Amino acid sequence: MSNKIYALPMVLGDQYILSNVVRETEDTVVYAAMQKDMRREVLVESLSPAAMQDPAKVSNFLETARIQASIPSKVVASTLELIQAEGSWHLTKERIKGEPLDVMVSTGRKLPALVLCNLFLELCHAAIYLDIRGVNNRPMRPDAIYLMDHGFRFENLACAGERSSKATPELLSVLAADLLPLLDASSYEAFRMGEILRRVRYGCNWTPMSVLVLDEELVRLQADIIALIEGDSAASDAGAPGAVEPRCSDYLPPPAAQRSTGTDVAANSAPRPAVIPAAPAFFDP
Repeated sequence: MSNKIYALPMVLGDQYILSNVVRETEDTVVYAAMQKDMRREVLVESLSPAAMQDPAKVSNFLETARIQASIPSKVVASTLELIQAEGSWHLTKERIKGEPLDVMVSTGRKLPALVLCNLFLELCHAAIYLDIRGVNNRPMRPDAIYLMDHGFRFENLACAGERSSKATPELLSVLAADLLPLLDASSYEAFRMGEILRRVRYGCNWTPMSVLVLDEELVRLQADIIALIEGDSAASDAGAPGAVEPRCSDYLPPPAAQRSTGTDVAANSAPRPAVIPAAPAFFDP
């Protein structure tokens, strides 16, 4: 049964123009909306009328809003405000504009190992942060990850509840399964990246230290790929005999698809250099 609360379009709280439903859960509906005074596209997560009758679900929604607002990360979508209107609670959030991971998978997009390494490293940092803080998270969804011009950004998956010891391996295992089809087998160190993804996807001997070991392994792989790319580029520039030109697969191709719900994708017909962050960090110190 649909949880859709309102006939659309409608104005919520004299501030947000709700246009369409992005997704539904058992207790909430997420709407695409426009913030009137700032002309800004946002998402509005609304608690359903049925859930509003359950004090435990209301408490969970409000606690999730508080937790999400406390996450100090620039790579995670910002939480804007919590409002009460039309007999329900509503949480407004930044709407990320980029190419979603699920679209890349469905269109057969291929990304170099360095780009996937950067993404997986960001998620490792996220998992470490959530483990340290004891913050629970919702299940990973491929449509919650977006490729931008300068890296990846994520929807905020933090939520109320006790964090399970299985939360981190489950989070990373799901992500590894999503990333494997995207790996460009011809890119630098693709074999090593594939081995890491398969090990995380199917591994069963996970310990609390495993994510730290994985993080260190990804940092080493990232450094090795960067050294290979820079070495080949330097040799090519110097015109050295036998110099290897950087392969097209080691640069990001232009986005292959655009989400029909209105997600913007930067139009760029030329390949973009793979994102090489100096020190990826999930949260600000």
